Amino acid sequence: DKEKVEFKEAMRILADKAGITLSESGKKARYARLYAAGLEAQKFYSESLVLSDTKINEYLKGRGLTDESIMKFHLGATPSKSVIPYLKSKGFTEEEMLEAGLARKKDGRLMDFFFNRIMFPIISSRRVVGFSGRDINGSIEFKYLNTLETPIFKKGELLYGYSTFGVREKGYCIAVEGNFDTVLCHQHGFINTTA
Repeated sequence: DKEKVEFKEAMRILADKAGITLSESGKKARYARLYAAGLEAQKFYSESLVLSDTKINEYLKGRGLTDESIMKFHLGATPSKSVIPYLKSKGFTEEEMLEAGLARKKDGRLMDFFFNRIMFPIISSRRVVGFSGRDINGSIEFKYLNTLETPIFKKGELLYGYSTFGVREKGYCIAVEGNFDTVLCHQHGFINTTA
C-alpha cells in the first residue's frame, strides 16, 4: 500500500531486499536482462564519475549538488572509457546492449550510445529503465540525450525523480523543467518534485 504497487511488484521488491532471485521466463526473462544491463551500466557510470576529471565534479558542485544528492540519484559520467567492455565482462550480449539502449551500431561497429555526458539514471519501480545524459562541454549537438524507446523505457510514461511517497505526503506535485532542478528541489526537502 505504501509503495502503491501490485502484489507481483511488491514480491519483486521484497525479493530484491532479501537477495532472492525470482525466476522469470519468456518476455519477462528478456526484460529482466534489460533491467540488469541498466543497473550494471548505472554502476559503471557512477564509478566513472568518482574517477572522472575534476571538471565534471566541479560542474556538479557549481550547480549546488551535494555528495549526498549525487549518491541518492546515482548520478554518473561517461568520460573516455566505454561501458561496452564492462557489460561484456558481466555477460551481456551485443543484442542486449542494443535493446537496452546502451549501445548503437555505426558502420557495423558497436559503440556507446552515451559519451561525454553527466548521466542521470531514470528509475521506475526501483529499476533502472533508461538514462538521460547531459553534455557539459557545449560541443555536442544536443544538450540532453535520452535513451531511445526500448521494451522497458517509454519516455512519455515516466517522470524523472517522481516520488509517490513525496506527492502523497504533500498532497500535490511540483513539476520542474529538468533533472538538475529536480535533484536540487529534493536536496532542499521538496521530495514531491518531478521533471
